[in-house]
Amino acid sequence: MAALYDQLNGWGPDYEHWLKVAGTVSAHDVVDLGCGTGQLTVLLARAGHRVVGIDPDPGMLQVARARDGHEAVTWVQGYAADIATASADLVTMTGHVSQLSHRQRLGPGPTRAAAGTAPRRPGGVRHA
Repeated sequence: MAALYDQLNGWGPDYEHWLKVAGTVSAHDVVDLGCGTGQLTVLLARAGHRVVGIDPDPGMLQVARARDGHEAVTWVQGYAADIATASADLVTMTGHVSQLSHRQRLGPGPTRAAAGTAPRRPGGVRHA
């Protein structure tokens, strides 16, 4: 699936939206939950944000780590619970991630992820 993901889910207006949101809220640290192949994740890093991309699928992360600009992102194989509490100004969940149940895609601690309390800092923003 990872090899075909970008072909089936290319650039779209939602990426422009997320880049604008990150700039509007002056997010320095961004966590992209369910980052997949890292399309948006790398764009956020190129825009000057410090970004952590996290995904449980090693195949998706392999594609992400091969993407031009990947070195500006901290990649984590894991789930929402694997990111430190209060570590981000903005937490994103984009694309198909929000269509899956939190337990299916984001792993243990679905209540925490659904509530948007972690890894977002107090006063930070969660967008899905």
